[in-house]
Amino acid sequence: MKRLKRALVIDDNTTNLMVLKELIEMIGVPQVIAETNPVYALNILKKTPVDCVLIDQNMPQMSGLELYSELKQVMPSIPATFMVSAIDDSELREKARAIGMVGFISKPFRYEIIERMLRDLDERL
Repeated sequence: MKRLKRALVIDDNTTNLMVLKELIEMIGVPQVIAETNPVYALNILKKTPVDCVLIDQNMPQMSGLELYSELKQVMPSIPATFMVSAIDDSELREKARAIGMVGFISKPFRYEIIERMLRDLDERL
């Protein structure tokens, strides 16, 4: 990766979180921050610049859509954000895109899809 240097992954499921973190590192992102709690993730984003964020949709504290909406209220410039979900639903995809997310990643994770999305993002940064 030339420009994509730091990513934040938010998922309440630690297994999914670690798998996605390792995939992103294998793709070549030098620093990947992993967080299970969306409230803590908001605090990280306020203090730590990142190039992209991957947010799970279904979390107990708040949904991925709610977290992204919260980000938009507290951050002047939002990093490129991807929705991550086990539910591959066209309505959810459309909602994510409509509020400004740049992509949708379905579970189970597929390396080649995540790699393509991140490489495309890297070229746009």
